[in-house]
Amino acid sequence: MAVQNAIEFFQGEDVTLEFTVEDAAGAAVDVTGWTTTFSIARTAGDAILVTAAGAIIDAATGRIDVVLTDTDTDTLSGSYAYDFKRMNAGSEAVLSYGPVTVRQKVTA
Repeated sequence: MAVQNAIEFFQGEDVTLEFTVEDAAGAAVDVTGWTTTFSIARTAGDAILVTAAGAIIDAATGRIDVVLTDTDTDTLSGSYAYDFKRMNAGSEAVLSYGPVTVRQKVTA
């Protein structure tokens, strides 16, 4: 079940995004062995501008983190779309999606 969430951060930041995978009843899903990827594009269906792999933090509770470095976010500014997807063959699924707002930084 895909969950819609809005994400916001500043340009040039190191960002850690925390995702928790739950079933339809809200119970944690064991994510042992899952491969995930996070992607940002200008709009859904456009060319991917940023992609990062998810790292399982706690498999039993469904916690997966995605780390974006400052170099990943340096050239972004404005509104984008993202998805966070399970990539295992036979189990591919969008887990989370929505808008990303990248605020322009004031200082260099």
